Amino acid sequence: MKLAFQIAAGILMAAAIIGVANHLYAQAQLAEADQALQQIATKWQQDESAQRRRAQTERLQAIESQRRTLEVNAAQARAQAEAAQAAHAAAAAKAAAWEKFYRPAKECERPRDWDTQVQCGNAYMRAKRQFEAHSNQ
Repeated sequence: MKLAFQIAAGILMAAAIIGVANHLYAQAQLAEADQALQQIATKWQQDESAQRRRAQTERLQAIESQRRTLEVNAAQARAQAEAAQAAHAAAAAKAAAWEKFYRPAKECERPRDWDTQVQCGNAYMRAKRQFEAHSNQ
């Protein structure tokens, strides 16, 4: 059971890492868009041609639209990373609570016969159901 919690925690941690990587990528894209926006704004101020100004204005608007999209993506990536971290923390807390809640009897550590093994399995299942019922309240 401990292995299952560790696997679940690993999966949640991988999701958090992916969310953080997505967030960092979106931030880098946002910085590039801001730099391009600044360059276009500078060129626009220096250019006297009305036709070029219109073309640059359109490009500026397209980059600004892309920048807003990147901001939204960055916010979504942050939210995903935070959700994954929260899920990981919740899973870890639940696993720790289970470890505190359930302590198998000494004879269940290495059952010597089938009847003891069945009794230990039943005790484990009863404790798990009780724990789940208590933790879902």
